[in-house]
Amino acid sequence: MGSRLFSVSLAVAFTCFFVSAAAAQEACPDKFDQLSLESDGTATCECKGGGGGSVWGSGTYTADSNLCGAARHVGAIGSSGGTVTVKKSSGCSAYTGSSANSMTTSSWTSHPNSFYFVGKGDGKCPSANGDTCPATLSGGGDGELKCTCGKNPEGQIWGTTVYTIDSDVCTAAVHSGAITSSGGTVKVKTKGGCIRYQSSTQNGVTSGEWGEYHGSFYFVGTTDGACP
Repeated sequence: MGSRLFSVSLAVAFTCFFVSAAAAQEACPDKFDQLSLESDGTATCECKGGGGGSVWGSGTYTADSNLCGAARHVGAIGSSGGTVTVKKSSGCSAYTGSSANSMTTSSWTSHPNSFYFVGKGDGKCPSANGDTCPATLSGGGDGELKCTCGKNPEGQIWGTTVYTIDSDVCTAAVHSGAITSSGGTVKVKTKGGCIRYQSSTQNGVTSGEWGEYHGSFYFVGTTDGACP
């Protein structure tokens, strides 16, 4: 009887060990919004490598960002990967891109949900006022960003009042009349693409002409955002 009980106890112990090990080694999905979260909004998973893919934000990231790429950017893992604990947070009106730990993230406008890494952030949104405008935006969905341009921006732009999404934001702001070459704060909105973009010279800036493109942006107060 004693040996039988010992065998049963040993089997239970081994079963618990392997179940725990399997749970600890659960691989992270590509994106945060593919995770199954605990009731407190957290989840723990393992990044098998140093991360990659598209990431938007710094410290607080859009929920559709590559999870392990964000982990590498914030310093939660190194190039060999590791275990991370992430937590859901509310959406932000703006996300600021940056370069850190051999990862470069992009800026983005509003997104309904965010996440951050426990011990590496607090989930707070970056200030929508006063942040330096990114050089360019990305994507093509609807969103809004308030940011500040410096003096005498120089960059390529395509369009008039409505610009291709990869146009230089602050140069377009001067061209559109949203600010002068002395700089200032702008409110920029992203939208879907247009069939064409018209060139023009305005406020000392010349824009290029372009055909169909997947995403656009414009400045609130200068136009209604309608495609030409």
